[in-house]
Amino acid sequence: MAGDSSVKSFKDIRRAAAGERKGTQLVIVSAQLLAAVIPVLQENPAQVCLVASEKASEDGSVARLEGLLKRWGFEVGVARGCPDNDMEAIRGFATRVISKLTGFPGCGELVFNLTGGNKLMSFGFMAALENALGKDGCRVIYTDTANARIEQIAPVFASQPMRDLLGVEEYLRVQGFDVSSSSSDEASWREKVTNREQLTADLARCVADRSSRADLPQLNRAGSDALDRRNNLAAPRQSLAEALQDSTVEVLNRMAQFSLLKWVPGKLQIEFLTADAARFLSGGWLEEYAWNVFNRCELFDVGCSVEGVWAAKGGQLPSNEFDAVAVHANRMLLVECKTARMIGEHIEQKGQDVFTKLDSLGHRAGGAMVGLVLLSANPLRSADQRRYENAGISILTGPDIMKFEDVVRGWKQD
Repeated sequence: MAGDSSVKSFKDIRRAAAGERKGTQLVIVSAQLLAAVIPVLQENPAQVCLVASEKASEDGSVARLEGLLKRWGFEVGVARGCPDNDMEAIRGFATRVISKLTGFPGCGELVFNLTGGNKLMSFGFMAALENALGKDGCRVIYTDTANARIEQIAPVFASQPMRDLLGVEEYLRVQGFDVSSSSSDEASWREKVTNREQLTADLARCVADRSSRADLPQLNRAGSDALDRRNNLAAPRQSLAEALQDSTVEVLNRMAQFSLLKWVPGKLQIEFLTADAARFLSGGWLEEYAWNVFNRCELFDVGCSVEGVWAAKGGQLPSNEFDAVAVHANRMLLVECKTARMIGEHIEQKGQDVFTKLDSLGHRAGGAMVGLVLLSANPLRSADQRRYENAGISILTGPDIMKFEDVVRGWKQD
């Protein structure tokens, strides 16, 4: 992903840390992989030993975590078959794992991350560690993702803030979504979007303006009708149903200056010069607006039109695309952008599709701490609005989209 070039990327951080690895981190694996990944990236051990119950092995969590850590340059071993009940059995398993680790000449300092697994597994390993190494022989840590801190609970209490470690692509991979492409990864896309940032802001102001707001549905429709099913320009000349307000006319004049379309003020016809221009007016501008706001807020990593597939046992699930995604302080903000009206024919299905994407896929992609936002140029039905609010999804519709930057800055500070 790409955003503010002054912010170090995930690759920059990993490259700088490559020669500084030492010690061994012992990690109990559960389905919440962020709690396992973050301390490894922050403390940069030479070796990582993953402890896996049968359940963690079967649901694919261990295989994904092992693959990611190896991809990022760590030496990784897996101790499979840890019991998740029967304290004596857990202690026996832990004793064998610890004996093998400490018998290895390169073990160095041993750090135990007890965040994963269940309480019995944590207690069993703590008892085995104390028996093998003494009360002060091992550092024990806990990942407090809600408060962005790594807490040390033995041999003495200590606390450290989490550093910015995960970018958009890495975060999504941890969550089981393998990114295949992102529009904002392309330098030409970033240059284009930066150059027309003022044009994008003008369209946002049209949404905020009561008189010109009514023009946007027909502009959105014109852009959509100009494209075929593959998003190629198929019908560049499009007719408008009604005369436009002065502020909307100014937007089209500016688009003509950018060589995006041809039109004669006062005439009810526009001609798109490129597929990109049609995609922009049919809704792409709102995604660019979100991306520009992300960059002004100086977030750690941002992405626009992020496409990929969900990893699944035995294959891959269908692909998905996320409109605008940001990661800061190892938390994700996921934004769905809509410019078309979610009213009229098939309204219930349209509204349900958008809601499902944010509520189900959004939580799956971002985890328990994800921030979800619907950014819509048009209002929702009151019933739909209540449903989003009950699911904890922030809604900015119509003129309220101008508050998006305040929402992002507030999320960043939380």
